[in-house]
Amino acid sequence: MRVAVLSAILIFLAVSTVPGSCVHKAQRFRVDLETPPEERWDHILKQYDIEKFRKIAKEVVNTFIPKLLVPTLNLIIAPLDKFIPEPYASEIKGIAKTSGLGLGEILGLNIVYDVTAFCTSIVAQDTKGAIWHGRNLDYKVTDELKNLTVVVDYYRNGTADYTTTSFLGQVGVFTGMRPHEFTISLNERDQGSVEKNIEALIEALILKKGMLTSFILRETIATRRNFRTAVDELSTTPLVAPVYIIVGGVRPSEGVVITRGQKDAELWHLDAKSGRWWLLETNYDHWVPPPAHDDRRDPGNKAMEKVGQENINERTLFEVLSVEPVLNEHTAYTCLMSAARPDLYDAIIRD
Repeated sequence: MRVAVLSAILIFLAVSTVPGSCVHKAQRFRVDLETPPEERWDHILKQYDIEKFRKIAKEVVNTFIPKLLVPTLNLIIAPLDKFIPEPYASEIKGIAKTSGLGLGEILGLNIVYDVTAFCTSIVAQDTKGAIWHGRNLDYKVTDELKNLTVVVDYYRNGTADYTTTSFLGQVGVFTGMRPHEFTISLNERDQGSVEKNIEALIEALILKKGMLTSFILRETIATRRNFRTAVDELSTTPLVAPVYIIVGGVRPSEGVVITRGQKDAELWHLDAKSGRWWLLETNYDHWVPPPAHDDRRDPGNKAMEKVGQENINERTLFEVLSVEPVLNEHTAYTCLMSAARPDLYDAIIRD
């Protein structure tokens, strides 16, 4: 307990000294997996301004879902469980009912989240072999989404099973942890316009070529019991969109960036013995130079080099994720986690 309190104080001090940031932690909630899926999110939604939630959700969907695709999206709505697996279809139905939004709007919200988030993820190994995982999630829609960021502890049989950081209305996972086993973060892989990506994603759902990547991450974090089986699952399951999946474990060298196509995968592993004690992924393939207009990779890598392997921890990782432009005007939150230290899991809203 004393160690956890001390860690929280260190993060507080780190945040307080970063220009332009504040100590504003995401609200934390509990979801009981024994509760019927249609009711799991009711108590969380009812603590928010529903009108405000509806306004933000409509803005996000109307911004990114092309009008020509709305009829296609409507084809999925009626037989939702034929295209979206359980319990996610029922959770979406429950969120729509409680919020008063249309089923298509909540489905559209989850589709948009899956392909429009720009991010920076880092997995690193310190000199003692401990694995650290941090991420910034950047979202180019509205600052109000920051107010919808929540940390959710999922309980099964009275015990905390896994933890995620999500936007309200999102039933999949961008960021999460299975305590004492592994951590996961999802980065969008830049493959062209958002509209084209959404069109391809909806087509893939209709043709049953796969499910939303964020649902696959939640399925993995809920059912896989160690780093190896999680990586195997995330490397081989057919996806509906190209992404990067960053996974951290609890043992030395258990860190990987999985570059995914719909069916193919390229794995980039930690290798501290050869000097590769950290991996930093933004939204571009690591083997090609990042674009000049969005180079978060080089400043992030320079910051990691400056910190050094002997000094990496939750505080210094937060400082790296606070270096401009790794931290930028679109950063919604920073999440810090280590599966071996689940008490450190934290999501900090960036203002």
